[in-house]
Amino acid sequence: MNEKTPWRKNLDKRYISGEDLLTGSEMKKGLQKEMIVTLASFQDAKAFDQKLQAETDKTAIWLKDYPSGKMVYKPMLLNVINGGFLAKEIGNGSMFIDDFDKTIPFVIYACPDKRHGHVVRCKKYIPLAKKPITPERFKSALEAIKAGNYTVELLKESCLLTEEQIQQL
Repeated sequence: MNEKTPWRKNLDKRYISGEDLLTGSEMKKGLQKEMIVTLASFQDAKAFDQKLQAETDKTAIWLKDYPSGKMVYKPMLLNVINGGFLAKEIGNGSMFIDDFDKTIPFVIYACPDKRHGHVVRCKKYIPLAKKPITPERFKSALEAIKAGNYTVELLKESCLLTEEQIQQL
């Protein structure tokens, strides 16, 4: 596969960009167009400021894939729009990032932008309602768990299980 770089890709490759999300699965980088994540940590980090044409300190947030808990391989720079969203949704309105709840999932996605091609934006994660699992599907899920292709946690999270089915796990 040919690994091409979009001309509008952010100039600072140390941080997630919208183009990373768009091309991440094609380039085998583990990123997708939309990803459900949780906040892992944050700290000041050096980033290139286009206006100043120099390195400046920005807040970078490290993310974990949800529900696997696997760390995303590079951080995302926190900007005003995403910071406001996170303060409202996972920070309970607090202006302090230290107050953000690291257990609440949210979605990052590639949003089209006229000036930058695509940028990273955040939106609320709304889990799908759990539906009861059919006996046939439960049987195939058990086989996948035994083969190591699926986990009990994913099954419990995605399906409404009976007490009898939970005991079989």
